[in-house]
Amino acid sequence: ANNCLVITATTMCSAAQTCQGGAGAAACACPALPAACPGGAGKLCNAGGQLVTCVADAKGCVSVSSTAGCGAGLVCSGAFPSAACVCPTAPAGCGGTTGTFCSGNSTFSCSRDANNCLVATSNNPCGSGLVCAGPAGSASCQCPAAPSACSGASSGNVCQTSTTYVTCGKDGNGCVVVTSSTGTCPGGSKPCAGSPGAAACACNTTPSATCSPGGAFQSGYACSGAQRLQCSTDANGCQTSAAPTSCTAPQTCTGALPSAACTCPAGYNPPECDAAGETNGSRCVGTTLTTCTNAGAGCQQLATQTCAANQLCVGAYPSSRCADEEKKGLPGASGGAETWSSLLIGNKINVPVAATLRRFGIVWAGNGAGAALSRTVTFALYKDNGTGPNGALLASAIDRTVNALGAVEFNLTNPAGGLTLAAGDYWVFVNINSPGYVTRNTSPSTPYLYTAATYGGALPATVTTASFMSGSLAGPLGFFLVVIPQQ
Repeated sequence: ANNCLVITATTMCSAAQTCQGGAGAAACACPALPAACPGGAGKLCNAGGQLVTCVADAKGCVSVSSTAGCGAGLVCSGAFPSAACVCPTAPAGCGGTTGTFCSGNSTFSCSRDANNCLVATSNNPCGSGLVCAGPAGSASCQCPAAPSACSGASSGNVCQTSTTYVTCGKDGNGCVVVTSSTGTCPGGSKPCAGSPGAAACACNTTPSATCSPGGAFQSGYACSGAQRLQCSTDANGCQTSAAPTSCTAPQTCTGALPSAACTCPAGYNPPECDAAGETNGSRCVGTTLTTCTNAGAGCQQLATQTCAANQLCVGAYPSSRCADEEKKGLPGASGGAETWSSLLIGNKINVPVAATLRRFGIVWAGNGAGAALSRTVTFALYKDNGTGPNGALLASAIDRTVNALGAVEFNLTNPAGGLTLAAGDYWVFVNINSPGYVTRNTSPSTPYLYTAATYGGALPATVTTASFMSGSLAGPLGFFLVVIPQQ
Protein backbone atom coordinates (compact mmCIF):
# COMPACT_ATOMS: atom_id res chain seq x y z
CA ALA A 1 0.00 0.00 0.00
CA ASN A 2 2.91 2.14 0.60
CA ASN A 3 4.49 1.19 -2.69
CA CYS A 4 7.29 -0.34 -0.79
CA LEU A 5 8.96 -3.35 -2.34
CA VAL A 6 8.33 -6.26 -0.17
CA ILE A 7 8.50 -10.11 -0.66
CA THR A 8 5.06 -11.15 -0.94
CA ALA A 9 5.61 -14.94 -1.35
CA THR A 10 8.36 -17.62 -1.72
CA THR A 11 7.45 -20.62 -3.97
CA MET A 12 9.42 -23.87 -4.16
CA CYS A 13 10.01 -25.20 -7.74
CA SER A 14 9.01 -28.86 -8.28
CA ALA A 15 11.68 -31.50 -7.94
CA ALA A 16 12.70 -31.47 -11.57
CA GLN A 17 12.23 -27.69 -12.19
CA THR A 18 14.72 -25.05 -11.45
CA CYS A 19 14.28 -21.31 -10.99
CA GLN A 20 15.35 -19.62 -14.16
CA GLY A 21 15.29 -16.09 -15.59
CA GLY A 22 16.26 -12.59 -14.57
CA ALA A 23 14.80 -10.43 -11.77
CA GLY A 24 11.25 -9.67 -12.31
CA ALA A 25 10.92 -12.50 -14.90
CA ALA A 26 12.17 -15.50 -12.99
CA ALA A 27 10.07 -18.61 -13.02
CA CYS A 28 10.26 -22.34 -12.27
CA ALA A 29 11.15 -24.15 -15.54
CA CYS A 30 12.37 -27.58 -16.68
CA PRO A 31 16.08 -27.88 -17.10
CA ALA A 32 17.60 -28.67 -20.54
CA LEU A 33 16.96 -32.20 -21.93
CA PRO A 34 19.48 -34.78 -20.69
CA ALA A 35 22.10 -35.65 -23.32
CA ALA A 36 20.86 -39.21 -23.22
CA CYS A 37 17.36 -38.02 -24.11
CA PRO A 38 17.84 -35.66 -27.00
CA GLY A 39 14.38 -36.34 -28.26
CA GLY A 40 12.50 -36.01 -25.02
CA ALA A 41 10.45 -38.68 -23.35
CA GLY A 42 10.61 -42.12 -24.98
CA LYS A 43 12.97 -45.02 -25.49
CA LEU A 44 16.10 -45.12 -27.61
CA CYS A 45 19.24 -47.15 -28.05
CA ASN A 46 22.50 -45.54 -27.06
CA ALA A 47 25.80 -46.12 -28.75
CA GLY A 48 26.60 -48.92 -26.38
CA GLY A 49 23.53 -50.85 -27.42
CA GLN A 50 21.75 -50.12 -24.13
CA LEU A 51 18.06 -49.22 -23.92
CA VAL A 52 17.68 -45.67 -22.49
CA THR A 53 14.28 -44.81 -21.08
CA CYS A 54 13.48 -41.07 -20.95
CA VAL A 55 10.39 -39.95 -18.94
CA ALA A 56 8.63 -36.63 -18.37
CA ASP A 57 7.22 -35.68 -14.97
CA ALA A 58 4.00 -33.83 -14.35
CA LYS A 59 5.67 -30.58 -15.32
CA GLY A 60 6.94 -32.12 -18.55
CA CYS A 61 10.50 -32.25 -17.42
CA VAL A 62 12.40 -35.08 -19.06
CA SER A 63 14.86 -37.24 -17.24
CA VAL A 64 16.62 -40.59 -17.77
CA SER A 65 14.51 -43.20 -16.10
CA SER A 66 16.89 -46.05 -16.78
CA THR A 67 19.83 -47.13 -18.90
CA ALA A 68 20.11 -50.91 -19.10
CA GLY A 69 21.65 -53.52 -21.35
CA CYS A 70 19.31 -55.99 -23.08
CA GLY A 71 19.20 -59.50 -21.66
CA ALA A 72 21.25 -62.38 -23.06
CA GLY A 73 20.26 -63.18 -26.58
CA LEU A 74 18.47 -59.79 -27.11
CA VAL A 75 19.60 -56.66 -28.86
CA CYS A 76 18.49 -53.04 -28.62
CA SER A 77 16.68 -52.18 -31.77
CA GLY A 78 14.22 -49.63 -33.09
CA ALA A 79 13.98 -45.85 -33.45
CA PHE A 80 13.16 -43.32 -30.73
CA PRO A 81 10.74 -43.25 -29.04
CA SER A 82 9.90 -46.92 -29.60
CA ALA A 83 13.25 -48.64 -29.23
CA ALA A 84 13.15 -51.93 -27.36
CA CYS A 85 15.17 -55.05 -26.54
CA VAL A 86 14.22 -57.58 -29.25
CA CYS A 87 15.45 -60.84 -30.85
CA PRO A 88 18.37 -60.38 -33.21
CA THR A 89 17.79 -60.83 -36.94
CA ALA A 90 17.02 -64.53 -37.59
CA PRO A 91 19.79 -66.47 -39.42
CA ALA A 92 19.09 -66.33 -43.16
CA GLY A 93 19.64 -70.05 -43.58
CA CYS A 94 16.82 -70.90 -41.21
CA GLY A 95 14.21 -69.58 -43.56
CA GLY A 96 12.22 -68.26 -40.57
CA THR A 97 11.57 -71.69 -39.12
CA THR A 98 13.15 -74.33 -36.97
CA GLY A 99 14.75 -77.60 -38.19
CA THR A 100 17.92 -78.83 -39.87
CA PHE A 101 19.32 -77.16 -42.97
CA CYS A 102 22.29 -77.50 -45.37
CA SER A 103 25.16 -75.11 -45.69
CA GLY A 104 27.42 -76.43 -48.40
CA ASN A 105 28.23 -79.99 -47.34
CA SER A 106 27.49 -79.27 -43.64
CA THR A 107 24.29 -79.32 -41.57
CA PHE A 108 23.13 -76.77 -39.03
CA SER A 109 20.04 -76.61 -36.81
CA CYS A 110 17.69 -73.71 -36.17
CA SER A 111 15.74 -73.48 -32.86
CA ARG A 112 14.21 -70.94 -30.46
CA ASP A 113 16.05 -69.90 -27.30
CA ALA A 114 14.63 -68.88 -23.94
CA ASN A 115 13.63 -65.52 -25.44
CA ASN A 116 11.79 -67.38 -28.23
CA CYS A 117 14.39 -66.04 -30.63
CA LEU A 118 15.36 -68.11 -33.71
CA VAL A 119 19.01 -69.12 -33.44
CA ALA A 120 21.31 -71.48 -35.42
CA THR A 121 23.90 -73.94 -34.24
CA SER A 122 27.34 -74.00 -35.79
CA ASN A 123 27.91 -76.02 -39.01
CA ASN A 124 28.43 -79.76 -38.68
CA PRO A 125 30.39 -81.06 -41.72
CA CYS A 126 29.14 -84.29 -43.28
CA GLY A 127 31.52 -87.24 -43.15
CA SER A 128 33.63 -88.35 -46.11
CA GLY A 129 31.48 -89.85 -48.82
CA LEU A 130 28.25 -88.21 -47.54
CA VAL A 131 26.43 -85.16 -48.84
CA CYS A 132 24.01 -82.76 -47.18
CA ALA A 133 20.62 -83.13 -48.78
CA GLY A 134 16.92 -83.12 -48.05
CA PRO A 135 14.06 -80.57 -47.80
CA ALA A 136 14.51 -77.39 -45.70
CA GLY A 137 14.03 -78.22 -42.06
CA SER A 138 14.63 -81.93 -42.62
CA ALA A 139 18.10 -81.92 -44.20
CA SER A 140 20.65 -84.55 -43.21
CA CYS A 141 24.03 -86.00 -44.15
CA GLN A 142 23.18 -88.87 -46.45
CA CYS A 143 24.52 -91.05 -49.26
CA PRO A 144 24.89 -89.41 -52.66
CA ALA A 145 22.91 -90.78 -55.61
CA ALA A 146 24.19 -94.21 -56.60
CA PRO A 147 26.57 -94.12 -59.61
CA SER A 148 24.70 -94.52 -62.87
CA ALA A 149 27.25 -97.17 -63.84
CA CYS A 150 25.74 -99.42 -61.16
CA SER A 151 22.35 -99.35 -62.94
CA GLY A 152 20.44 -99.73 -59.67
CA ALA A 153 22.51 -102.61 -58.30
CA SER A 154 23.81 -102.17 -54.74
CA SER A 155 26.50 -104.82 -55.18
CA GLY A 156 28.06 -107.07 -57.79
CA ASN A 157 29.22 -106.64 -61.40
CA VAL A 158 27.46 -104.44 -63.95
CA CYS A 159 28.25 -104.58 -67.69
CA GLN A 160 29.29 -101.30 -69.30
CA THR A 161 30.09 -102.69 -72.79
CA SER A 162 30.50 -106.17 -74.22
CA THR A 163 34.11 -106.15 -73.03
CA THR A 164 34.05 -104.07 -69.80
CA TYR A 165 32.26 -104.09 -66.44
CA VAL A 166 32.38 -102.29 -63.08
CA THR A 167 31.99 -103.75 -59.63
CA CYS A 168 29.60 -101.97 -57.23
CA GLY A 169 29.40 -102.27 -53.44
CA LYS A 170 28.78 -100.27 -50.26
CA ASP A 171 31.37 -98.11 -48.52
CA GLY A 172 31.75 -97.59 -44.78
CA ASN A 173 28.73 -95.29 -44.75
CA GLY A 174 26.56 -97.92 -46.44
CA CYS A 175 26.55 -95.90 -49.66
CA VAL A 176 26.60 -97.58 -53.09
CA VAL A 177 29.89 -96.84 -54.87
CA VAL A 178 31.95 -98.26 -57.74
CA THR A 179 34.58 -100.35 -56.00
CA SER A 180 36.36 -101.31 -59.26
CA SER A 181 36.13 -100.03 -62.81
CA THR A 182 38.75 -102.21 -64.44
CA GLY A 183 36.81 -105.40 -65.17
CA THR A 184 37.28 -106.71 -68.69
CA CYS A 185 35.92 -109.56 -70.82
CA PRO A 186 37.52 -110.87 -74.02
CA GLY A 187 34.38 -110.20 -76.05
CA GLY A 188 33.54 -112.21 -79.14
CA SER A 189 32.41 -115.62 -77.92
CA LYS A 190 32.72 -114.48 -74.29
CA PRO A 191 31.16 -111.03 -73.77
CA CYS A 192 29.99 -109.39 -70.56
CA ALA A 193 26.43 -110.54 -69.94
CA GLY A 194 23.86 -110.78 -67.15
CA SER A 195 21.59 -108.48 -65.12
CA PRO A 196 23.07 -105.59 -63.06
CA GLY A 197 24.73 -107.03 -60.00
CA ALA A 198 25.01 -110.50 -61.52
CA ALA A 199 26.99 -109.78 -64.69
CA ALA A 200 29.90 -111.98 -65.71
CA CYS A 201 32.08 -112.87 -68.70
CA ALA A 202 29.92 -115.64 -70.18
CA CYS A 203 30.28 -117.79 -73.30
CA ASN A 204 27.53 -117.22 -75.86
CA THR A 205 28.35 -120.34 -77.90
CA THR A 206 26.10 -123.38 -78.18
CA PRO A 207 27.97 -126.42 -79.46
CA SER A 208 26.12 -129.22 -81.22
CA ALA A 209 24.64 -131.84 -78.93
CA THR A 210 26.78 -134.30 -80.87
CA CYS A 211 29.79 -132.86 -78.98
CA SER A 212 28.39 -133.98 -75.62
CA PRO A 213 27.69 -137.70 -75.67
CA GLY A 214 26.54 -138.66 -72.22
CA GLY A 215 26.26 -134.98 -71.32
CA ALA A 216 29.99 -134.26 -71.14
CA PHE A 217 31.56 -132.02 -73.80
CA GLN A 218 34.56 -133.41 -75.66
CA SER A 219 36.89 -131.75 -78.12
CA GLY A 220 37.64 -133.57 -81.34
CA TYR A 221 35.83 -134.75 -84.44
CA ALA A 222 32.43 -136.43 -84.54
CA CYS A 223 30.11 -137.70 -87.25
CA SER A 224 26.84 -135.88 -87.78
CA GLY A 225 25.02 -138.15 -90.15
CA ALA A 226 27.24 -138.50 -93.21
CA GLN A 227 29.04 -135.28 -92.35
CA ARG A 228 31.91 -134.56 -89.99
CA LEU A 229 31.97 -131.71 -87.48
CA GLN A 230 34.71 -130.39 -85.21
CA CYS A 231 34.08 -129.82 -81.52
CA SER A 232 36.60 -127.50 -79.84
CA THR A 233 37.27 -125.08 -77.03
CA ASP A 234 38.22 -121.69 -78.44
CA ALA A 235 40.80 -119.19 -77.19
CA ASN A 236 38.22 -117.81 -74.74
CA GLY A 237 37.64 -121.22 -73.22
CA CYS A 238 34.20 -121.44 -74.81
CA GLN A 239 32.88 -124.74 -76.11
CA THR A 240 31.94 -124.52 -79.76
CA SER A 241 31.42 -126.58 -82.89
CA ALA A 242 31.94 -125.73 -86.54
CA ALA A 243 29.29 -126.28 -89.15
CA PRO A 244 29.31 -129.91 -90.33
CA THR A 245 31.21 -130.48 -93.55
CA SER A 246 30.67 -133.20 -96.11
CA CYS A 247 33.45 -135.66 -96.70
CA THR A 248 35.00 -135.53 -100.14
CA ALA A 249 33.49 -138.33 -102.23
CA PRO A 250 33.80 -141.22 -102.01
CA GLN A 251 34.85 -140.85 -98.37
CA THR A 252 32.28 -141.19 -95.60
CA CYS A 253 32.40 -140.14 -91.95
CA THR A 254 33.27 -143.04 -89.68
CA GLY A 255 34.28 -143.45 -86.05
CA ALA A 256 33.20 -141.73 -82.86
CA LEU A 257 34.11 -138.57 -80.98
CA PRO A 258 36.87 -137.52 -80.58
CA SER A 259 38.43 -139.46 -83.46
CA ALA A 260 35.79 -139.51 -86.20
CA ALA A 261 37.31 -139.11 -89.63
CA CYS A 262 36.48 -139.01 -93.31
CA THR A 263 37.66 -142.41 -94.52
CA CYS A 264 37.54 -144.41 -97.69
CA PRO A 265 34.76 -147.02 -97.75
CA ALA A 266 35.49 -150.73 -97.69
CA GLY A 267 36.97 -151.94 -100.94
CA TYR A 268 39.17 -148.92 -101.41
CA ASN A 269 42.93 -148.77 -100.67
CA PRO A 270 43.51 -152.54 -100.85
CA PRO A 271 47.03 -153.84 -100.10
CA GLU A 272 47.83 -153.62 -103.80
CA CYS A 273 47.26 -149.85 -103.70
CA ASP A 274 48.61 -148.65 -100.37
CA ALA A 275 52.29 -147.90 -100.97
CA ALA A 276 54.56 -145.72 -103.04
CA GLY A 277 55.02 -147.16 -106.47
CA GLU A 278 51.48 -148.50 -106.43
CA THR A 279 49.06 -145.56 -106.07
CA ASN A 280 47.77 -143.46 -108.94
CA GLY A 281 49.16 -145.54 -111.72
CA SER A 282 49.56 -148.90 -113.40
CA ARG A 283 52.25 -151.53 -112.96
CA CYS A 284 52.90 -155.03 -114.18
CA VAL A 285 52.62 -158.00 -111.86
CA GLY A 286 53.65 -160.84 -114.13
CA THR A 287 51.18 -160.83 -117.01
CA THR A 288 48.61 -158.89 -114.96
CA LEU A 289 48.18 -155.16 -115.35
CA THR A 290 47.44 -153.78 -111.87
CA THR A 291 45.93 -150.27 -111.91
CA CYS A 292 45.30 -148.10 -108.86
CA THR A 293 43.11 -145.06 -109.50
CA ASN A 294 42.38 -142.18 -107.17
CA ALA A 295 38.59 -142.15 -106.94
CA GLY A 296 38.84 -138.96 -104.92
CA ALA A 297 40.23 -137.89 -101.55
CA GLY A 298 43.05 -140.40 -101.83
CA CYS A 299 40.73 -143.41 -102.07
CA GLN A 300 42.55 -145.83 -104.33
CA GLN A 301 40.44 -148.19 -106.41
CA LEU A 302 42.00 -151.38 -107.72
CA ALA A 303 41.45 -152.76 -111.20
CA THR A 304 43.33 -155.74 -112.67
CA GLN A 305 43.58 -156.95 -116.23
CA THR A 306 45.20 -160.16 -117.35
CA CYS A 307 46.92 -159.35 -120.60
CA ALA A 308 45.68 -161.44 -123.53
CA ALA A 309 47.81 -164.16 -125.09
CA ASN A 310 48.87 -161.79 -127.86
CA GLN A 311 49.75 -159.06 -125.36
CA LEU A 312 52.46 -158.37 -122.83
CA CYS A 313 52.31 -156.24 -119.71
CA VAL A 314 54.94 -153.62 -120.46
CA GLY A 315 56.20 -150.29 -119.26
CA ALA A 316 57.21 -148.95 -115.87
CA TYR A 317 54.97 -147.65 -113.11
CA PRO A 318 52.89 -145.53 -113.36
CA SER A 319 52.40 -146.05 -117.11
CA SER A 320 52.46 -149.81 -117.52
CA ARG A 321 49.99 -151.27 -120.00
CA CYS A 322 48.89 -154.42 -121.80
CA ALA A 323 50.58 -153.84 -125.11
CA ASP A 324 49.32 -155.45 -128.31
CA GLU A 325 51.60 -157.21 -130.71
CA GLU A 326 52.88 -155.19 -133.62
CA LYS A 327 54.42 -156.39 -136.86
CA LYS A 328 57.61 -154.72 -138.01
CA GLY A 329 58.79 -155.34 -141.56
CA LEU A 330 56.51 -156.24 -144.45
CA PRO A 331 53.64 -158.49 -143.32
CA GLY A 332 51.48 -157.25 -146.20
CA ALA A 333 53.91 -157.84 -149.07
CA SER A 334 52.28 -158.35 -152.45
CA GLY A 335 52.84 -158.13 -156.15
CA GLY A 336 56.01 -160.15 -156.61
CA ALA A 337 57.81 -163.25 -155.36
CA GLU A 338 61.32 -164.65 -155.00
CA THR A 339 62.48 -168.25 -154.64
CA TRP A 340 65.69 -169.81 -153.26
CA SER A 341 67.08 -172.64 -151.23
CA SER A 342 70.34 -173.34 -149.41
CA LEU A 343 70.91 -169.62 -149.15
CA LEU A 344 70.59 -167.28 -146.19
CA ILE A 345 68.86 -164.25 -147.67
CA GLY A 346 68.23 -161.23 -145.50
CA ASN A 347 66.34 -157.89 -145.43
CA LYS A 348 66.82 -155.06 -142.93
CA ILE A 349 63.89 -154.32 -140.56
CA ASN A 350 63.63 -151.31 -138.24
CA VAL A 351 62.30 -151.67 -134.66
CA PRO A 352 61.52 -148.03 -133.66
CA VAL A 353 61.22 -148.59 -129.91
CA ALA A 354 62.46 -151.20 -127.44
CA ALA A 355 60.30 -154.26 -127.83
CA THR A 356 59.98 -157.94 -127.00
CA LEU A 357 60.41 -160.23 -130.00
CA ARG A 358 57.67 -162.88 -129.93
CA ARG A 359 57.75 -164.52 -133.42
CA PHE A 360 59.29 -164.46 -136.88
CA GLY A 361 56.99 -164.02 -139.87
CA ILE A 362 57.07 -164.66 -143.61
CA VAL A 363 54.57 -164.00 -146.44
CA TRP A 364 54.56 -167.39 -148.19
CA ALA A 365 53.71 -167.52 -151.88
CA GLY A 366 53.85 -171.37 -152.19
CA ASN A 367 54.79 -172.43 -155.71
CA GLY A 368 54.67 -168.83 -156.90
CA ALA A 369 51.57 -169.53 -158.98
CA GLY A 370 49.01 -169.40 -156.26
CA ALA A 371 49.23 -173.00 -155.05
CA ALA A 372 50.23 -174.02 -151.57
CA LEU A 373 53.57 -175.68 -151.18
CA SER A 374 55.00 -177.21 -148.00
CA ARG A 375 58.54 -176.33 -147.15
CA THR A 376 60.77 -176.09 -144.06
CA VAL A 377 62.27 -172.67 -143.24
CA THR A 378 64.81 -171.36 -140.76
CA PHE A 379 65.07 -167.78 -139.49
CA ALA A 380 68.09 -165.94 -138.04
CA LEU A 381 68.31 -162.44 -136.51
CA TYR A 382 71.39 -160.18 -136.27
CA LYS A 383 71.87 -156.55 -135.18
CA ASP A 384 72.81 -153.89 -137.72
CA ASN A 385 75.80 -151.75 -136.72
CA GLY A 386 75.14 -148.99 -139.23
CA THR A 387 76.89 -150.58 -142.17
CA GLY A 388 75.30 -154.00 -142.05
CA PRO A 389 74.83 -157.06 -139.84
CA ASN A 390 77.50 -157.40 -137.20
CA GLY A 391 77.73 -159.45 -134.03
CA ALA A 392 76.26 -162.51 -132.44
CA LEU A 393 73.23 -164.46 -133.51
CA LEU A 394 70.39 -162.95 -131.44
CA ALA A 395 67.43 -165.23 -132.15
CA SER A 396 66.38 -168.05 -134.43
CA ALA A 397 63.45 -170.21 -135.49
CA ILE A 398 64.71 -173.49 -136.89
CA ASP A 399 62.97 -175.98 -139.14
CA ARG A 400 59.55 -174.38 -139.17
CA THR A 401 57.08 -175.88 -141.64
CA VAL A 402 55.27 -173.48 -143.91
CA ASN A 403 52.43 -174.81 -146.04
CA ALA A 404 49.79 -172.04 -146.06
CA LEU A 405 49.72 -169.08 -148.36
CA GLY A 406 49.99 -165.59 -146.95
CA ALA A 407 51.52 -164.23 -143.75
CA VAL A 408 52.65 -167.07 -141.50
CA GLU A 409 54.23 -166.65 -138.03
CA PHE A 410 56.63 -168.94 -136.14
CA ASN A 411 57.66 -169.11 -132.52
CA LEU A 412 61.31 -168.68 -131.63
CA THR A 413 63.51 -171.68 -131.16
CA ASN A 414 66.10 -169.68 -129.31
CA PRO A 415 65.45 -167.96 -126.99
CA ALA A 416 62.16 -169.80 -126.62
CA GLY A 417 60.63 -167.24 -124.24
CA GLY A 418 61.21 -164.28 -126.50
CA LEU A 419 63.91 -161.65 -126.75
CA THR A 420 64.14 -158.01 -125.70
CA LEU A 421 65.23 -155.84 -128.60
CA ALA A 422 66.65 -152.37 -128.26
CA ALA A 423 65.36 -149.80 -130.69
CA GLY A 424 67.31 -149.94 -133.96
CA ASP A 425 67.85 -151.80 -137.25
CA TYR A 426 68.04 -155.61 -137.48
CA TRP A 427 68.69 -158.14 -140.26
CA VAL A 428 66.29 -161.06 -140.71
CA PHE A 429 67.74 -163.95 -142.72
CA VAL A 430 65.67 -166.90 -144.08
CA ASN A 431 66.83 -170.21 -145.51
CA ILE A 432 64.46 -172.64 -147.29
CA ASN A 433 65.10 -176.40 -147.45
CA SER A 434 63.87 -176.59 -151.05
CA PRO A 435 62.90 -173.99 -153.61
CA GLY A 436 59.71 -172.14 -152.71
CA TYR A 437 58.44 -168.60 -153.15
CA VAL A 438 58.34 -165.68 -150.71
CA THR A 439 56.14 -162.73 -151.57
CA ARG A 440 57.77 -159.32 -152.09
CA ASN A 441 56.64 -155.88 -153.11
CA THR A 442 57.28 -154.68 -156.61
CA SER A 443 58.99 -151.50 -155.43
CA PRO A 444 61.07 -149.76 -154.35
CA SER A 445 64.33 -151.33 -155.32
CA THR A 446 65.70 -152.77 -152.11
CA PRO A 447 69.18 -154.08 -151.25
CA TYR A 448 69.49 -157.53 -149.67
CA LEU A 449 72.32 -159.67 -148.34
CA TYR A 450 72.92 -163.36 -148.87
CA THR A 451 75.38 -166.15 -148.29
CA ALA A 452 75.51 -169.80 -149.31
CA ALA A 453 74.29 -172.04 -146.50
CA THR A 454 73.40 -175.70 -146.72
CA TYR A 455 69.99 -176.10 -145.19
CA GLY A 456 70.18 -177.84 -141.87
CA GLY A 457 73.66 -176.59 -141.13
CA ALA A 458 74.45 -174.50 -138.10
CA LEU A 459 73.59 -170.84 -138.30
CA PRO A 460 76.55 -168.44 -138.07
CA ALA A 461 77.15 -167.68 -134.40
CA THR A 462 78.59 -164.28 -135.31
CA VAL A 463 78.65 -162.29 -138.52
CA THR A 464 80.15 -159.17 -140.03
CA THR A 465 79.20 -157.29 -143.13
CA ALA A 466 81.96 -159.20 -144.90
CA SER A 467 80.11 -162.43 -144.15
CA PHE A 468 77.58 -161.66 -146.88
CA MET A 469 77.25 -160.66 -150.47
CA SER A 470 74.79 -158.03 -151.57
CA GLY A 471 72.23 -157.74 -154.25
CA SER A 472 69.10 -155.78 -155.14
CA LEU A 473 65.46 -156.77 -155.47
CA ALA A 474 62.64 -154.93 -157.21
CA GLY A 475 60.92 -154.65 -153.80
CA PRO A 476 61.50 -155.71 -150.20
CA LEU A 477 60.82 -159.32 -149.20
CA GLY A 478 57.80 -160.26 -147.06
CA PHE A 479 59.84 -160.83 -143.85
CA PHE A 480 58.51 -159.43 -140.57
CA LEU A 481 59.00 -159.56 -136.83
CA VAL A 482 56.10 -159.88 -134.37
CA VAL A 483 57.01 -157.69 -131.39
CA ILE A 484 55.39 -156.04 -128.39
CA PRO A 485 56.66 -152.54 -127.56
CA GLN A 486 58.01 -152.21 -124.06
CA GLN A 487 56.60 -148.74 -123.48
